[in-house]
Amino acid sequence: MFIDGRKVPDGTVVETGLAIIGAGAAGISIARELAGTGISVTLIESGGFDFDPETQDLYEGESVGVDYPLTSSRLRYFGGTTNHWGGWCRPFEPIDFEERDWVAYSGWPVTRAELDPFYERAREVCQIRSPAFDDASAWEEGGKPMPLAGGEVETRFFLYSPPTRFGKKYRPDIERAKNVSCYLHSNVTEIVPTENGAEVERIDIETLSGVRFSVKPKVCVLAAGGIENARMLLLSNSVEKAGLGNRNGIVGRFFMEHPHIPSPATFLVTDRALVAEWYRTYTRMTTPAGNVVIRGCLMFAPEYLRRTRRLGTVITFSP
Repeated sequence: MFIDGRKVPDGTVVETGLAIIGAGAAGISIARELAGTGISVTLIESGGFDFDPETQDLYEGESVGVDYPLTSSRLRYFGGTTNHWGGWCRPFEPIDFEERDWVAYSGWPVTRAELDPFYERAREVCQIRSPAFDDASAWEEGGKPMPLAGGEVETRFFLYSPPTRFGKKYRPDIERAKNVSCYLHSNVTEIVPTENGAEVERIDIETLSGVRFSVKPKVCVLAAGGIENARMLLLSNSVEKAGLGNRNGIVGRFFMEHPHIPSPATFLVTDRALVAEWYRTYTRMTTPAGNVVIRGCLMFAPEYLRRTRRLGTVITFSP
């Protein structure tokens, strides 16, 4: 069910088994997984069902390093940034999870193989109509790889979600779930831990209209995105002065973005047939069966990345 946080009596304490901060792709997916179970779930969302400029302005901030659009890149209402995403989907490469001596602090505690079953479940949630992310059969129906010598560059592809608007698509699931309560227009101001910092004591919430209440969970999940998760942890400093979980000073220091280099090179092709082939192969394309939308790209082979000590790169063509 949905609850308007602006109408909650001031000073209310909501006790719950699981609190999820953020009702975007991750938060909604977790809540759906637990719908119908014996676990009480509280989903906390800053916005409502529609875009609101005053709520969106809470994303404002200063980007002191490489400039990053803090507001235009994200949306702060039910469904999160899936309300305007383009639907490009592709899992991380296996090498992305490996410890690489030329990439500082690299190495994840999980492997790509361990995540593959979850990628498949994510594919279903994102409504991607293909047997698997790396199933080449759909690709072969509609295009063919570009002939490349040496094996250093490989033809790969992205699959497309419709794109799924999580707020619209899965709103009925949250509304029907008797054990899930989604509080809208509810801004988290601090995550207050116990004195030893080991557990969450409560989550303080305030609406733009001035209503204050709190959620007291047994377990808390941060699902507000890479920027807001770090912001909330750093602002939660009533017990740990450097911020919650920031004893080593690394909260917010590993923000992952995929920088774009527009038009790094221009190819002059005089063969009309070759231009047509590239266009069919490396731009958004629907397979003949009409059930899979894909886009071709070029990626460096992992062996080449290891030998040259480079980072992963994706090259797309726009004829």
